Amino acid sequence: MAINKKNKPSLKEIVRLIGTLAVQIEQLKMQVWNGDRALDLYLEMKEDKEKFKKFLEKKYPLDDTDSKKTEDK
Repeated sequence: MAINKKNKPSLKEIVRLIGTLAVQIEQLKMQVWNGDRALDLYLEMKEDKEKFKKFLEKKYPLDDTDSKKTEDK
């Protein structure tokens, strides 16, 4: 019985795949940006922007312990 070896992808195939990944990443970045913009506009419309910021700051306080560890090194 002969064992079939899988062929390695060619450089051209790798370049094409990397290009496809780059396009998909750009699409995801645009979706995140559009979602952020929509949320910002909604909060502006409801005039709750500052209230929402205060809520987020209370719910998720800044964690500065990482910066302290970095400064110690």
